[in-house]
Amino acid sequence: MGRKIMIASGKGGTGKSTFAVNLGLTLAYEGRSVLLIDMNTGLRTLDLYLGLENRALFNISDVLNNICGLESAVLQTDLSERLMLLPGSQVNNSSDIDESNLLPLIESLSEIFDYIIMDCAPGIGYNVELCMACSDEAIIVINPDYASLRDADALEDLLLRNGVFNRSYVLNGISPDLIENNACLTMNEVDERMKCAMLGMILYDFNIKASTNAGVPITVKRDTYIAENYARIAERLIEKEL
Repeated sequence: MGRKIMIASGKGGTGKSTFAVNLGLTLAYEGRSVLLIDMNTGLRTLDLYLGLENRALFNISDVLNNICGLESAVLQTDLSERLMLLPGSQVNNSSDIDESNLLPLIESLSEIFDYIIMDCAPGIGYNVELCMACSDEAIIVINPDYASLRDADALEDLLLRNGVFNRSYVLNGISPDLIENNACLTMNEVDERMKCAMLGMILYDFNIKASTNAGVPITVKRDTYIAENYARIAERLIEKEL
């Protein structure tokens, strides 16, 4: 059975979806088969970040409502034969998805893929609760600021109450200049607040935003420090397979 991982954040704007795409691609480069699922109903982005917006004709809601089969909705990326995407719906039709139909779908997909990576909506609403019900693990994406940390703390409490005990966090968007000038949280301050361990950290780099806007994940370019950061994060995940 494949691993079912939800990527979550306490608030929007943390770079959660960018992280999900680049983690998925990095795991594919490591030889794992990966299915990214966009669970941000009404506000999907993964098709844009992967350059697949013109091919995303069907989505997870269509599959769950028997409008189409998985073979029509799941898209093969151009980046790796091991990375695929199940787009989210562009319409806020959360009532079309519930645990009774989503959980069997995720379970069946986990028999095909090594990793199911669900990109949740930010916050702690119904969408996140659905992802919790279908996940084995959670990765919380945090920025080094007080609002992000406070909301991540609330999210982690919700995960614990719902039995998601296999958790980790990624500190994203770190600026050494801000840390040096005491203008943001330090890594120690974040680590003291969070109850789970840090999986990795990613420095702020304008190239990440530029690549996202171009529909090409930054980790496509393998010989960069950013790709190396993601490779280390992927390696730590893979170590848990043993």
